[in-house]
Amino acid sequence: MESIEEDVQGPNTPEFTGEEDTPRSPSDPPEIQLHSTPSVTDRLDHLESLLTRFITASISNVNPGGPIGSAGSRRSTSPMPEEFPDNYIQIEVERLRKDIKERFQHKLRSLTTEKDSFTKWRADVFNDALLIDGKNILTKEETSAPTSLSKLDAALWQRKNDALYVRMFNSMTPTVRQIIGPQTRTSAADLFIRASECFGIQQLKSGID
Repeated sequence: MESIEEDVQGPNTPEFTGEEDTPRSPSDPPEIQLHSTPSVTDRLDHLESLLTRFITASISNVNPGGPIGSAGSRRSTSPMPEEFPDNYIQIEVERLRKDIKERFQHKLRSLTTEKDSFTKWRADVFNDALLIDGKNILTKEETSAPTSLSKLDAALWQRKNDALYVRMFNSMTPTVRQIIGPQTRTSAADLFIRASECFGIQQLKSGID
């Protein structure tokens, strides 16, 4: 603030010492003032202008790339960049894809027509769904992304659905695929329901017999 005070006083502003001026003699020639003394209001306006410039400069030093909230700032406080939402979603989906690949290193037991095969296969499928936080897709029979999800969460849901569908389909023997029949869409819930209808009830009957 010392620089501001110096700028306010300036070289042409008479220094105020707090003492009264020396009385002038009537014979002294009148003093010629080249510059009028600024009023209190003018000095306050000038001080306010300097303070505004000082605050603006301080903000610019904190955000050298541009104004607060602009694309040039150091760090955005928004969880999703508004400038490139699609790119952000693609990055998150790709990150999830790699994470799922790491979690699915183990081999899923095959679904066959043998007795108790469906029970074991079903347990493995549920465990895989838990690993990727996609159990609701099967338990709530979600054949599409819930409408309450955001654009990002819907894309992540689709990635989980596709992973579960491929995981289940690849674990089925050709005979099982033929019994289940062709699927009209890539829905993990539909495939799981169809497998339960074809083999869950069948194995339940064989257990009763």
